[in-house]
Amino acid sequence: MRHQKALCDKQTEILLFIMLTMYNLYILLPLFFLLRRIFSFLLFLFTYFFLCQHTPDKNDKS
Repeated sequence: MRHQKALCDKQTEILLFIMLTMYNLYILLPLFFLLRRIFSFLLFLFTYFFLCQHTPDKNDKS
C-alpha cells in the first residue's frame, strides 16, 4: 500500500511537470520565434544603413 501511495504522489508530480512544460512551450516558443524575427530584421536594417553610409558617392567631390 505504501508503494502504491508513493506512485500516486509521483504520478501527480509527473503530470504537473508535463503540464508546466507544455504551458512553457506554448508561451515561450512563439516568443522565441518573434524575437528571432525581430533580431534578424534589426540586423538587416543595421547592415543596410551601415553599407549605405560607407559607400562613397561618385558625384560628391568633397
